[in-house]
Amino acid sequence: MKLILLLLPLLISFAHAEIFEIHSLVKREGVNNNWIVKFNDGRVGFWNEEDDLAIRPQSLPMAIIQGTLSEESVLTDVMIVGRVLSTAQNTNKNLQDINPYPPYTPSVYPSYQMATDILLGLRRNWSGESQCYDRSHIWAYEEFYWNRRYLQKAFLFFSDSYISRYSYKWWFHTAPYALISMNGEVNERVMDPAFTQYPLKFKLWTDIFMKNKVDCKIIQKYSDYSAHPGEDDCYMMKVSVYFWQPKDLEALERSGLDRRKWIDWEIKHAYENGFNIYQ
Repeated sequence: MKLILLLLPLLISFAHAEIFEIHSLVKREGVNNNWIVKFNDGRVGFWNEEDDLAIRPQSLPMAIIQGTLSEESVLTDVMIVGRVLSTAQNTNKNLQDINPYPPYTPSVYPSYQMATDILLGLRRNWSGESQCYDRSHIWAYEEFYWNRRYLQKAFLFFSDSYISRYSYKWWFHTAPYALISMNGEVNERVMDPAFTQYPLKFKLWTDIFMKNKVDCKIIQKYSDYSAHPGEDDCYMMKVSVYFWQPKDLEALERSGLDRRKWIDWEIKHAYENGFNIYQ
């Protein structure tokens, strides 16, 4: 019994430990020794380097770590357990197979009502731990698979200064959007059933996430966001449905090769992690 009691605090201390893949980290404005840690799944952790003196900040980008993330997104108990494959290793192996495929033409939905019906019919049984990029990928994929219609995708990025100012818990969000014929014009409307029951104008969609309701800058390439962390509070990039995660946007800019097809292992991963569906 004494041994069990001695072990109990140790077990409790590791009860909420998770494995994270780190995308990057930046120094937090106005907070000494504090860093914004961006995880590949879109979450953010706020890490004080004095809490883990054995860890050097420069060793964390592209690291796989074990750590504890509090409700306030404070990251503690950091231990490096591996390295993430580089973007080149992770994506370029597929690019030669992807690029020969022709680009697609986005579908134009004939009415707002039809787009609303499509949005309400998108798969809803996502898991509690699902991430936006998995949900978005499956929504766009199933609209193609079942109806042979093409949505597009919008990636919304939150700047480092915005994250620091509001202690914001995410560094990006993504959802499909549709082209809809309305009053003789083609309009863009976001299809994000995790947050709304109606196709939304981009500004109404970004207002869900922007505490200060600012207009988000439209960008053409990933570095327009990553290289300008404090100039605007948010950035939005419109891409094809084949782009799954920000790393794919980085690969596009670096290689110049576009994505032009679905990748089977990404669809499988998105079903498993987004909806607990195992194929």
